[in-house]
Amino acid sequence: MNVTIWSYLGFADLSRYFVRLLDSLGYHTRVRTLGDTSQAGFNKFYSYLVDSRHRAQMGAFFAPWFPSPANATSALRCEAFVPNSGSNTNASEFCSREVERRIKHALSLQTTDPAKAGAAWAAVDRQIVDQAPVIGLLVPQGVELVSKRVGNYQRNPVWGVILSQLWVV
Repeated sequence: MNVTIWSYLGFADLSRYFVRLLDSLGYHTRVRTLGDTSQAGFNKFYSYLVDSRHRAQMGAFFAPWFPSPANATSALRCEAFVPNSGSNTNASEFCSREVERRIKHALSLQTTDPAKAGAAWAAVDRQIVDQAPVIGLLVPQGVELVSKRVGNYQRNPVWGVILSQLWVV
């Protein structure tokens, strides 16, 4: 099978890694690069990748998210898929009514029963992982440097950092 990996110049090395990986699995893979390393270059690449008219098979990108299950799953919601548009936020075009139902259930529990909400979000996560509409490759936590003179420092992972995830669709 032939596979085209869409990339922008800033992700060219990562894209070449996937070419080697997929070639080793028997696929015939090539990289097509759109856009330079500027923000405008990334926007050109991303708009192409997410537009369903282009039928992109694969592309890698960083997506900044607030670290919450609702935010991490927002790009996989049925409502996030906008066909034939460079403004689509559901690059994988994933839409599962069962996942939607589970997300709504988890959201309804967040304020009333956080423990049950955690279990409900875990069930959503398992279902999404089993269907594999995207591959989350990394979630960097960030690096914080402080002087020896700083006392009583505590890192707050919820408020202190916005996570970036690398997704392959």
